[in-house]
Amino acid sequence: MEIQLQASGSLWRDALVMHDLQTGTLFSQVSGIAIKGPHSGYELERFPSFITTYAEYVRNYPNGKILKKGPGERNTPYESYYRDSQRLGIFGRQNQDPRLEGKSRVIGLRSGTDELAVPLDESGQSELRTEIIDGQRLWTYWNPATETARVWQTPRSCEDDEASLDSAGMIVNARCGGAWNPVTGISRRSGGENLTPYPFLISYWFAWKTFFPLTRIAFGE
Repeated sequence: MEIQLQASGSLWRDALVMHDLQTGTLFSQVSGIAIKGPHSGYELERFPSFITTYAEYVRNYPNGKILKKGPGERNTPYESYYRDSQRLGIFGRQNQDPRLEGKSRVIGLRSGTDELAVPLDESGQSELRTEIIDGQRLWTYWNPATETARVWQTPRSCEDDEASLDSAGMIVNARCGGAWNPVTGISRRSGGENLTPYPFLISYWFAWKTFFPLTRIAFGE
């Protein structure tokens, strides 16, 4: 089923609600599940995407297309909300799980009934972690300088070994001899297998926990 989505102007659990133009069904931006309307209960298919700086994008995708803002469009009105570490949600809510600060940012991962939150180090160097969710082995990449996060499926030939970042910032794995660009997933080896992206969501901890109360936390639960 193909549908056209548009912002509805409403919030549910302090998160954006979308509606499809064909039936008016309302979908949660976070879960992708229809919460009201003819398609209630239907879950949208998730596709990998990521956010980065313009400079990082152009460096890695020199032939990429840029969507420009139209006349009259402005910057986000939520800057003050982003800066206030104590303000949880537009209308204010409590952090239900103190294992992390409410506005700690996490990489949110889902597969089947398994849910995982990977905390982001906001002040350190770029990092690469190996995580397992629903039996799948993934590499999560985070660069705090450009606020770029990516999640990659581990190549089968590398599944039994840890990966790391080399001095040039490439993902390397000694077992399979692979080396990949952490932003594009392209193999540095001629004829090498490129990495396959895995869908994820960057979220505040309090929001991720609200939608996925049974979530695990990577490292130190």
